Amino acid sequence: ERSGIHLNDVSIAYNWSALKGKNVKQVFPDSENNIWIGTSAGLYLIKSGEKIVRIANKFIGQNDTAALYITCIQEDQQGNMWFGIEDGGFKKYDRRSHRLYSFTFSQQTKRNNVYGILEDNNGFIWLSTGNGLIKLNPATRKFQRYTQTDGLPSNTFNYNAYFKDDDGTFYFGGYKGLVSFNPSSFKPNTIKAPILFTGLKTLNHPGTEDITSA
Repeated sequence: ERSGIHLNDVSIAYNWSALKGKNVKQVFPDSENNIWIGTSAGLYLIKSGEKIVRIANKFIGQNDTAALYITCIQEDQQGNMWFGIEDGGFKKYDRRSHRLYSFTFSQQTKRNNVYGILEDNNGFIWLSTGNGLIKLNPATRKFQRYTQTDGLPSNTFNYNAYFKDDDGTFYFGGYKGLVSFNPSSFKPNTIKAPILFTGLKTLNHPGTEDITSA
């Protein structure tokens, strides 16, 4: 018996030439036994049964994936593929229609980088970003952002720090610890705090008017 980690020369079996010099960020096997490879310079694919790495453009019928910086990859219950993009929002590849859909934020900054993508048991897509957590409804394309004002320890999450366990609980790693919750029992705070007057100043002097009778 052998124990420990053993590395084989996989270059003999696979043609890795397409990835030469590429910074590989994500490797994701999908439900059809394809292997998606996200790099800092494009999206690549090893089709099921093949041993050649190819640029994904050829297979998904799009020309805009060659220069993308892929931060994360996920597959939803419908077989659609989701890709987080550095400084570029995220994309959805619909395998049935062979169309690639782009989702962008109003301000494309590093604060809106997508670091992780998970799907909950109700089909909503959750994304960890540099500016909070985002819940997306794929059917309407509308999203809700959650930040520190909603109770997060930090608005900034981290690369490769997202996980969904068997009971549907999410785990997202950030700069100030770990965020964990189950979306099925997640209830956003819809109560608006009342405004309370604690004082009134005019030109930096305390006011003298009785505002209770106004």
